Amino acid sequence: MSDQTSTLTRAQLLYGICLSLAVLIGFLLADPIQSASVIVLGMVVAVLCWPIFARWHHPLLVFSFHSAFYAGFLPGNLVLWSLAAAGGFVLLVFHRSINPNLRLFPPGGVPWALLMLALVVVVTAMAQGGIGFKALGSASTGSKKYVYILLAIMAYFVLVSRPVPPRWAFAYVALFCLSGLTGLLAHGIYAAGSKFYFLFSFVDPAPAIGQATAEWDVQGKTVFRSTGATMVASAILGLVIARFGIRELFDLKRPWRMMLVLFCLAGGSLGGFRSFLVGAILFLGVLFFLEGLHRTKYLALVLALSLGGFGLLETFSDRLPDGVQRAISFLPVRVDEHVRQDAQGSTEWRLRMWEILWAEVPDHLLMGKGFAIDPQALQLSDYNAASGYGIQAEWAVLAGEYHNGPISVLLPFGIWGALAFLWFIAAAMLRFRFLCRQSPPSLARLNRVLFAMFISKLILFAVVVGSIYSDLVEFVAVLGIAEALNAGARPPAEEETPAPDFITPTEREHA
Repeated sequence: MSDQTSTLTRAQLLYGICLSLAVLIGFLLADPIQSASVIVLGMVVAVLCWPIFARWHHPLLVFSFHSAFYAGFLPGNLVLWSLAAAGGFVLLVFHRSINPNLRLFPPGGVPWALLMLALVVVVTAMAQGGIGFKALGSASTGSKKYVYILLAIMAYFVLVSRPVPPRWAFAYVALFCLSGLTGLLAHGIYAAGSKFYFLFSFVDPAPAIGQATAEWDVQGKTVFRSTGATMVASAILGLVIARFGIRELFDLKRPWRMMLVLFCLAGGSLGGFRSFLVGAILFLGVLFFLEGLHRTKYLALVLALSLGGFGLLETFSDRLPDGVQRAISFLPVRVDEHVRQDAQGSTEWRLRMWEILWAEVPDHLLMGKGFAIDPQALQLSDYNAASGYGIQAEWAVLAGEYHNGPISVLLPFGIWGALAFLWFIAAAMLRFRFLCRQSPPSLARLNRVLFAMFISKLILFAVVVGSIYSDLVEFVAVLGIAEALNAGARPPAEEETPAPDFITPTEREHA
């Protein structure tokens, strides 16, 4: 009788909760324009989805790194990976409190370097006016950059805390690469019209905005760039290389593999991003050396094909689509003069900005300037740029969008941030080197691919374009995934039986 009463009570409680939530959701949906209603509705959905998140938060975090989903209905408009990292870190702290054997610190100095970097970020933020959230009423802005750095560090610890079984290793890497295809949703919503713009509360509109602004007018000529093609090409290129590596691309019995890679390079260039083409070539080149192919006949073959392809490209480069011409404009080939003017203008304002910023670095070596932004000064910079006063990149200087990796570390965080970041890079390189040498055969290719992603991203960050607050998550993602894959393939260590504090005479006789 008591069991039936208990069951009945639980059923009534569940029905009561569900009925209350149904009434609340119905009320909120009846008036969806109010932002408070959207926030409360999002919180209700988050509570209901928490059990699912607790079960699948690890693969969700891997998927979220390149996905276009975000919480536009919440203050701050945080992207999905930041929410997944924060929720996963809460779960990690809870699991650690009940399981002291939970793996938090893999071997090497990476965890300590990241903790040091987090300390520098927090100290700098507090010394430069605190972490003020404009979305919560603060007079300053720029706090999201601090938050993204700290959440990226949390994401690393969430990734390494759970080993990935070997049978799911490639699926995790595929999830990491193909999640970039979700950026096409923004293009679809934008093309569908204003009736569907409410979906931008859940899908980041940045890819659609990038496409809308990718067409520019130079002396009366409109030049078109397809940012969606770059997203698709990046995702497919990463998946193909993770599956086959470099050596298997030269299999003459399966020429479609090499053709697919070349198609990705050509299709991705339609976006007009020189960084895409440079990054893809770096990625393939680094992996070529990591696989040891530079010591084989393939080196001569690649050099011959590259020279032949470059010569062929020179004959018709100025007749390619405008986006492709812009992407290859850094090469000594002929391109349309309008395209070259735009590419040179994009480079010149960055060089001018870097010249000014490097002069400021010595003044902020001991204490970085942080990321705090005065909204009024930022608004004034837009007016100055439109009126022809000052430099064109003044808004980028004030907003902390330096487009340069080393400056993005030195200027906001000084020498201490630079030392912590260099410590992280050195420790990560050593850790990747160890994983590539000691990995089981089933993970050898994936380890090399992830290492090549890390190195190519590092070169882009240091030489071409980069930002610590947006690129740190990419560094920790590839390293954290590698740690999780190798931890799953490594047999659990046998626990050593602790020696007794003393041995009684009886035990000594039996011994």
